Amino acid sequence: MAARNIVTCVLNSQRSLCNICCYTPIVTRRTYRNRPSHNIGRVHGLVIKDKPIETKGLGVWKPKDIEASKPTNFNTLNFVVSGYDMVLVENFATYVHRLMIKFKQNVTETYAIPTTSTSVKKMGKNASADVEQMDTDIVLNNHQRVVQVKDLPSTLAPMLLQQLMHTVPQSVSFSVKQYTEEDLNMRYQQRIEIEREKAELQALLDSR
Repeated sequence: MAARNIVTCVLNSQRSLCNICCYTPIVTRRTYRNRPSHNIGRVHGLVIKDKPIETKGLGVWKPKDIEASKPTNFNTLNFVVSGYDMVLVENFATYVHRLMIKFKQNVTETYAIPTTSTSVKKMGKNASADVEQMDTDIVLNNHQRVVQVKDLPSTLAPMLLQQLMHTVPQSVSFSVKQYTEEDLNMRYQQRIEIEREKAELQALLDSR
């Protein structure tokens, strides 16, 4: 349309361009060939931008060091050695005591429990069922020694027990148990005569 107006002005021999020619631009380049998708899908001003995170003074985050867990320890254990031969029982209890000291364990004490006797009786000629009338054939004395160990590590206990079980002599029994108040009472032998006299004295006091 603009080119047609220019041609019309030239044909009419007009030296100056008309108002139509002055205000009508002539397009000589096509920008869509270089940027065909320019400003398509533009969302500037529609989406709110997030505020930048302030990183001043924060530094680098470092996780805490993981501490290795310590092995658990047993409170107080009693290594009980019992048998009918006092020599074997005493020697094996000494071996247990020295083995614990060799591995730097806390051995609180080693003590002996009062000897208990077991009598084996046989029936007499009259074949009486009364135990008091039977003849005593054999008397077996049971000897016990206790090695008390405190704070034994749970990682070392299996190896020590395996070593002791392989070296325990014949006719000797070996066991491990936790220390209780009953073990403390077993160390002291009861005096039956004194207890009987105390009971008689208490009966006399009550009768008054």
